Amino acid sequence: MRWTAFFFLFATLAGCTSQTSGQRCQQNSDCNTDTDTCRIEINPERDCPGNGACICCPTNPTPESQIPACVPRVGRTDSGVSDAGP
Repeated sequence: MRWTAFFFLFATLAGCTSQTSGQRCQQNSDCNTDTDTCRIEINPERDCPGNGACICCPTNPTPESQIPACVPRVGRTDSGVSDAGP
């Protein structure tokens, strides 16, 4: 019985750790809230709705550019070429 209680306590405490930039998340509180937010991996401009397809992205643009899944994709086509004309 004691081992079961110890294991449950350990699992609970382990679940309270925050993820670092680039790791999976479900909500903002899963990330280091001082530096990161939880964003949709395929659309990093939007906050995560809690579906599991999300990643901790830095709020600062400089480190954000080091994580490809966190770089905004607005204004690009599938080929990565801008839609803007001359």
